[in-house]
Amino acid sequence: MAVATDKQLHDYFQSILNLPPEQIAEWRPLMNGKSIREMQELIRTEGSMFDLWCDTIGADMEEAEEAGKDLARRDPEFREMYFQAFQMWTDDPVPRDEDGFVIFEEE
Repeated sequence: MAVATDKQLHDYFQSILNLPPEQIAEWRPLMNGKSIREMQELIRTEGSMFDLWCDTIGADMEEAEEAGKDLARRDPEFREMYFQAFQMWTDDPVPRDEDGFVIFEEE
């Protein structure tokens, strides 16, 4: 399987942030109020945008997730996009550490 490149990840997250309001409104009720882990499970659903994107580039979903986390640790601009891509789906504040990285484990 291919590994998601930094550019592919950047382009994917930018496309998520540019979704039309109608599409956000359709999916937001499914994600609103969920933990980050629960949101990830929904994102991994077969037929989701993330699943289809991984299929398109030939990447394994778990490897693509890890590549996204790694890029978010290395690139402050992408880290903010990564955060916003979670925050846009919920009214609850998405937990972040002191560096602004999304916290995935409930502590």
